[in-house]
Amino acid sequence: MSAILCHYFHGQRLLSHQDVLAGQQKNAFVLGLQGPAIFAYSFLFSKEGTKAQKALCETLASISPEMLARFAAEASQRGNAVTDAYCRGVCCYCVLEQQTSPFVQYSAEMIHRIEENKSVADSKNQVESALDIILLRYETAKLPTEFDLRTTVPLDEPLCKTIALFYAAICRELGHSEWSADEIGPLFEDGCKAIGKLNDRTLMKRQFLKRREKRQGKSGGVSSLMRNISEDEDYDYANVCEQEWQWPMESGDIRTDTYFALYESAVQKAEQRLAHWNPIMNG
Repeated sequence: MSAILCHYFHGQRLLSHQDVLAGQQKNAFVLGLQGPAIFAYSFLFSKEGTKAQKALCETLASISPEMLARFAAEASQRGNAVTDAYCRGVCCYCVLEQQTSPFVQYSAEMIHRIEENKSVADSKNQVESALDIILLRYETAKLPTEFDLRTTVPLDEPLCKTIALFYAAICRELGHSEWSADEIGPLFEDGCKAIGKLNDRTLMKRQFLKRREKRQGKSGGVSSLMRNISEDEDYDYANVCEQEWQWPMESGDIRTDTYFALYESAVQKAEQRLAHWNPIMNG
């Protein structure tokens, strides 16, 4: 999974510099900000689907930012203006992931150590949901109940086809040429719909899921992806106290960056990359 709102607002900071983006191109850019992480949500609310489909979504969602950035730059040169706009958004996704992933991974590991019955994956979801709450407040002074997550995934059918072609090409490069754009498109669409379902205006959905997970003996699950009204106070999710951290653990590479510092650095780095982006103007 990924911090949906962190990626969205990171891209909003950069959108004002992309003068050629409007209409469908703008929507493509916004979708690109979530990168392939959207595939991680494809089966969030549904158990339907083959093992092969779920394995494909897992593979796509876990593509390294380095590989993805390279492919996006190449695909931008081959595609039309909409493809180019999506690739620009993907570029921004990669920059934020590269800048903040070590901090997020460290935080997830620390929460896992504190709450041993909680998996690292659920701990990471908890961290990213908390960071979403914090960034939403940082950028807009709003609460999660005041923001519609569907804003982050403005998908329509033509856009879905364009994006599916992008990932079908990646599949071919990864040696999975059996997957066509027609098969990938519905999986991407399901991921977008699932993100919309994470809206919880009354906070009752999250409470219900937490109670159900507790009855099932689980320490986390879908509820860890639901954004509460505020982050809990048991952990300094943004490291505002500038405590030492390192990733990988025991690496000796001690840092004290706050999440805000990493985020602002990612804005600057993405601005630099997009400033040297070769725009596609062929409609």
